[in-house]
Amino acid sequence: MTFSELKQKLLFRVAITYTALAWLIIQTIGTMTRLYGWPPFFISGIIFMLIGGYPLIMLLAWAYELTHKTRGWKDNNLPSGQAAEPGKGFYWMIAGIVTLAIVILVMDITFLGVGPG
Repeated sequence: MTFSELKQKLLFRVAITYTALAWLIIQTIGTMTRLYGWPPFFISGIIFMLIGGYPLIMLLAWAYELTHKTRGWKDNNLPSGQAAEPGKGFYWMIAGIVTLAIVILVMDITFLGVGPG
């Protein structure tokens, strides 16, 4: 299976999106914990919930993908001779998450004086 085929799979997109968002949430909570003096177990609880939610989200995405293909639903309402254009919204969303993560990292280093990790 090539990377271009893999990108079209819903399960792969959900896995990448969930991982990126979970990383962003962990970084944000880690920064907020140090900034506001929240107890250290708070970030551990958030990480535990994110790790526990991953299999559930993947199972739901897998079930949706199977149901979606089994019932013959159409992804779009294009005329029969017209090819579907790949959506660019997913890539813009990932680029936005990465940009936001970089901004948070730079702010963390600049204003709190804490290095990565």
